[in-house]
Amino acid sequence: MGKSKSAFEETRIVPRWLEVIFIILFIILVTYIGNYLLDNWPAYIVRMGKSQGFETVSGTIGDTYGGTLGPIIAFIAAILTFFAFWIQYQANLQQKKDLKVERFENKFFELLRLYKETVSEMSIDGYDISITSKKTFSRNSGEEILERTEEYVTKIITGRKVFVTNFYELKAFYEICEHELHLDIIKDKPRYLIKLSYILFFNGVGNPVVKNIDKTLPLDSAYVLRCKNALDIARQQHVQSRGQSNSYQLPGTERKVGILIKYKPFSGHSTKLGQYYRHLFYMVKYVVGQPNNVLKGYQKREYLRIVRAQLSSFEQLMLYFNYLSGYGNRWEDEENSFFAEFRMIHNMPLELTDFTIDPHVEFEKQIEKIRAKNEEMFEYDE
Repeated sequence: MGKSKSAFEETRIVPRWLEVIFIILFIILVTYIGNYLLDNWPAYIVRMGKSQGFETVSGTIGDTYGGTLGPIIAFIAAILTFFAFWIQYQANLQQKKDLKVERFENKFFELLRLYKETVSEMSIDGYDISITSKKTFSRNSGEEILERTEEYVTKIITGRKVFVTNFYELKAFYEICEHELHLDIIKDKPRYLIKLSYILFFNGVGNPVVKNIDKTLPLDSAYVLRCKNALDIARQQHVQSRGQSNSYQLPGTERKVGILIKYKPFSGHSTKLGQYYRHLFYMVKYVVGQPNNVLKGYQKREYLRIVRAQLSSFEQLMLYFNYLSGYGNRWEDEENSFFAEFRMIHNMPLELTDFTIDPHVEFEKQIEKIRAKNEEMFEYDE
């Protein structure tokens, strides 16, 4: 990959090389003029004095010499004064720029802190069965008996683990809906399925608001209803077993879909994920939206690398699915290029997208442009 400058390197108002050249030329000019005057000016004054009838006494020649050189020295002093003011002006510009960068960084790191708090506060109340075994002896036979006790317990998933379980839940959504619609002819079926799956995942199968995904399809409402019914059956089985039955038998097949979570599935996550994605999008847009006289393009990428470093692989994966669903289409559109230009899903595990649209296909044009710069959009391809 091509190397970029550090985002924290000072950006000068005037290039250093231009300042150095200016100073060198100025020193050469002053030295040359000074040497010339010291070597030739006294003799010239004497000759001029004699030709004009002045007496060549030291006082007269000295007054003439001083009066003639005075304006020249004053002119040089004026140039030096201007140069001093110019340097001060450049320093003031740099100070203003540094102040703008400082204000930006204060807000940026505050947004980053709030983002971390948002992730740490994310939680899902789940369930599990605690099984304990105890050895006892029968009073009648004296034989050893193993008693097994099952107890329902609460299981809470917190922090970044939420996104891991979210992924497996979304994949179960997709596979169950894919089976329900496997005989239906739908244009661009993988895209329709991921939109259907994610919207149901986000809102929950019990949400009456979700009735349509693509109103241009005549049977769209029927597709949604069929998927909801199948998902509801799978959810009831999972709840009844307290997550011990972690697979769903697809009707009419021997295939099973894994539901590898320990909470009531298919119930929706809009209250948690809505705030998360809004905050993340605002933070990225805040960095990208800085004027170029405050942050250059490579500096914006450096700051966004800090943001991306906070995103786990599954967070980036779920961000990609959020984009495919249409909810997050502003991450990569005609106005924004947060995925391609700023690599916000650079570390996404591509092998986990094999059940839906391949990112190489989705971002084919962007990848071609990036590879022309000898770079890669995804870490997986490096």
